[in-house]
Amino acid sequence: MESIVLRFDGEALNDHSMDLSLLAESLTGLEKLITEVHEHLNGSTHDLKVQVQGGFEEGSFEFLLNVIETAEISTLAAIGFTSSLAGGGLVGALKWLGGEPIEKIARHKDGDCILKKKDGNALVVDSRLKEAIASPSIRTAFNRLIQKPLNKEGIDVFEVLKPSADGEEDRKVLVEVEKSEAASFKAQKAPVKEKVMEDEIYDNVRITFLTVHKDKPSGWRIHYDDTELSRVKIQDDNFIRHVQSGAGEAIFDDAYRVKLVAKYKSNSFTEKDWYIEKVYL
Repeated sequence: MESIVLRFDGEALNDHSMDLSLLAESLTGLEKLITEVHEHLNGSTHDLKVQVQGGFEEGSFEFLLNVIETAEISTLAAIGFTSSLAGGGLVGALKWLGGEPIEKIARHKDGDCILKKKDGNALVVDSRLKEAIASPSIRTAFNRLIQKPLNKEGIDVFEVLKPSADGEEDRKVLVEVEKSEAASFKAQKAPVKEKVMEDEIYDNVRITFLTVHKDKPSGWRIHYDDTELSRVKIQDDNFIRHVQSGAGEAIFDDAYRVKLVAKYKSNSFTEKDWYIEKVYL
């Protein structure tokens, strides 16, 4: 179980109370944010349990959040509330964007993703966040949790703190969002301008052929990295002629080294078309 404290601070909270409708919307945003990010990372929410407990601190309103899950990556870390991933998780990325839409998402050579802004600046983020950072519903959840409360007069800061351990008086601040940064967490219907991932290039990799066509370069099947890929297109004319000439009769018995390219389909961050640009004979 992971636990954090979420706190709003400002003069409007001096009496330890918060407008009920604002609190309800903020908690709804929190629930949506955690469940959607967890689902993006893990495919379902069957193993997820979220608990909230209210609390008070002088001049503020806060609550304790407990997240119980079985997951390879912590949902709170992915959001950016606890130990940070590359780029500071979603919170770090949204702060960096400053309310701007993402101009383009590209692939880093090490497998991480690069967010690009209109001015050309770039930020490397964990590749597992590429769908979450582009999700309009997750942006709406951030808007409900953070921006709307901070837009209210008298609420100046949103903080995430580490709960006090026994004997500790001070709590470590993990995340701080000031009123001036509220627009970074606004809702966006189109968080990404260009929904195209850059090509993935796998050069000199080993494959085996499962299906070939002498009469057309498309619709071939291959086995690569313990995965069967269908509808592969061959772009190496020399190799096509090699197969058509009959010299490739043992094509199913041999393994080949190739330059394999994956091109993301339009408006998708996951679906790819596969091409063999070169077969090294």
